[in-house]
Amino acid sequence: MGSSAEDLLRHLPATLHGFDRSDHKWLAVYLRGAADRLYNATDSDYRQHAAHLKRAGIAVHELDPDEAAGTARSRKGRRR
Repeated sequence: MGSSAEDLLRHLPATLHGFDRSDHKWLAVYLRGAADRLYNATDSDYRQHAAHLKRAGIAVHELDPDEAAGTARSRKGRRR
């Protein structure tokens, strides 16, 4: 598959070239058939590029959508 940034871009659709460069390797591995889904906990890029990822056929499973979207702020200050 290659290890340089340019090599990885060859495996990605043009619509995903603007995706975080540090994540290009995960997208390329998925598209090459070595994964059945990607897991995401807090990286907002996956949410921001959701339409492009879906069009490219990339399945992303959000581990905790409330945390990822930053909507769990109500938990702040809560005593345990």
